This record gives sequence, structure tokens and C-alpha cells, in this order.
Amino acid sequence: MPQKKEEWISGREAADLLTQRSGHTIKQDYVRWLSREPYAKIRSKPFDGRTSLYKRADLEKIVVKKKVPKKKGATHEGDQ
Repeated sequence: MPQKKEEWISGREAADLLTQRSGHTIKQDYVRWLSREPYAKIRSKPFDGRTSLYKRADLEKIVVKKKVPKKKGATHEGDQ
């Protein structure tokens, strides 16, 4: 039985994939955050001293929702 080869992709490719799936811009920093240990929604492995690779199958399961900005402080809509 042939084994399925695991596909690992760079941070830029991972951000592009999530951007396509989510419909808004996802940065490489967010991909890196998703792979950090307390959160670890995607698996990563070191490529060299600076670069990590991310598991494509994990990324294909994620759709990132766009954050709704919250208003801070008091609003003065009724003041005139």
C-alpha cells in the first residue's frame, strides 16, 4: 500500500492559502501564531534557523473569520 506523502508549505504559501479560503487578507504572522504551542491549530516543523514549514492538511481545515472591530470608550451619538 503506497503511503501518502505529507505536504509542508512555507509561511507565505500558508498565508496565501488561508487568504483564499477566508476571503480576506491573512498575514504570515497569524500563521505563525496558529502554530504556537498553547494554541497549536496547525503543525509546524523547523526548516532552517529562521524558517518554519506548515502542514498543508491542517491549513485546509481552517477558515479564519474576520474580526469585528469593537468601539472603545463612550459614544456620543445622541449629543448635538
